[in-house]
Amino acid sequence: MANPSSWSLYLRVKGEAEEALKELKLPHLSIFQPGLLLNRRNDYRFVEKFLSIVPFIPKIEAKDVARSLRVEAELQAQTPHPESAVTWVGDELLDIIKTGAYPEHKKK
Repeated sequence: MANPSSWSLYLRVKGEAEEALKELKLPHLSIFQPGLLLNRRNDYRFVEKFLSIVPFIPKIEAKDVARSLRVEAELQAQTPHPESAVTWVGDELLDIIKTGAYPEHKKK
């Protein structure tokens, strides 16, 4: 999970980028943190393939992330989310696809 104070350089830089975007005070900002992506097309990654068998790591199909991006953008066009910056994680992305509505928001 992206975190500006993470020990991991990768997660720290992602967290710093998210914080910098939030500081821009855009009319709306949607940040998606899906977890481990499964079944990427034409993009084989050994570590991701290995981690896909670990039961406690959150996983999501790449095509489901794409669908959630589209549905959330359509929702924003129709009825903007009350929060100007919102972070969607894991199962919330699947909830957006299934219901076509904003899920109960668990994380800011």
